Amino acid sequence: FVASAIVLFRTREAFDPKVMSWLIGSLVLTIGAELAFTFYISVYDFSNLFGHFLKIVAFYLIYKAITEMGLEKPHELLFRNLKQSETALRKALEEVERLAITDSLTGLYNRRFMLETLEREVYRMKRKEASLSVVMLDLDHFKSFNDIFGHSAGDDLLKTLGNLLLHQVRHVGFGNIGFVQHN
Repeated sequence: FVASAIVLFRTREAFDPKVMSWLIGSLVLTIGAELAFTFYISVYDFSNLFGHFLKIVAFYLIYKAITEMGLEKPHELLFRNLKQSETALRKALEEVERLAITDSLTGLYNRRFMLETLEREVYRMKRKEASLSVVMLDLDHFKSFNDIFGHSAGDDLLKTLGNLLLHQVRHVGFGNIGFVQHN
């Protein structure tokens, strides 16, 4: 019974919290009933009676969990699973979108992001009569640096440069997209 409670507790996200408490309660009462049965001396002893009362309440909790979720409200279980799947899918999509527009090494926005958003932002800034800054960098002779010092050092240089750029600009949010604006 203790092992069942541990397994049930580890898979608690699959259960409605109310059903989970009923099942855990049923297991605890069943453990108590079994302990009471080990202490009784005769059939009419108090521990035997108490053990049976605990068993009845434990069965009632299981009945409540099965009937409430399995028979009375099965749609809640389906929608709960659907909502969990939707949340997991949304998180995965956000991560994929983030990976598609940022450089994995530096964390800076990549060329694809710039090409997809630059035209829209130029139009928006013209309409608002505001200024827009775009920073694109190209490191001259970077291949030579990698050849001399190794790709690991080149990655470290790019990370350091990326962090330097991120600390020298302030982020301004436009909708769901974050652009960087020079200080």
